Amino acid sequence: MEKILLFVFAVISVNILVFFLIPNSSIFMFNLNDFVREPWRYLTFQFFHTNTLHLIENIVGLLFVGFLAKELDISFKTFLIVYFVSVFIIPIPLSIIFSQSTVAGNSMGIFGVLGLALIKGRKLIPQKISIPMFLFFIFSLSIFKFVSCGMCYEEVFKSDVFHFCGFICGALVTFVPQPKTKQILRVS
Repeated sequence: MEKILLFVFAVISVNILVFFLIPNSSIFMFNLNDFVREPWRYLTFQFFHTNTLHLIENIVGLLFVGFLAKELDISFKTFLIVYFVSVFIIPIPLSIIFSQSTVAGNSMGIFGVLGLALIKGRKLIPQKISIPMFLFFIFSLSIFKFVSCGMCYEEVFKSDVFHFCGFICGALVTFVPQPKTKQILRVS
């Protein structure tokens, strides 16, 4: 399980380095218009953060899901699959639906691993409690924005949809059959 934490700290380190060492890190953002001209953005957007708060949120989120995955004995392989599928598959269809959206940060991967962890940890916290609480948490800012200012919630809502799809991706991976590892019994 230390591999998960090493991976988390490596991603956090790259996030911090990009944020502080590259003054115009907006060149890392991803959207479909830029993807056509600069396809490398598809690989770099997860390391770009729009502001300090965004960076801190992603650092805290990565640490949280890393330690949660460790506590739930989620394998490193499963962790990586969920993280990378959430980060690299989800943006494509959503960028087609929300064609003017720009994607930055690794929160889709964070929410993907969170979805995996909530399903894997269902014996600790029943899904009847954890899933509705999570959905309320993820969409609460959109609900508040909609109530307070009407259509100004649109950008926040798009961000929530990207996060929610990352979460669903991670939750769905738990239902994919995993090959059983062979146990070797050693006789002394």
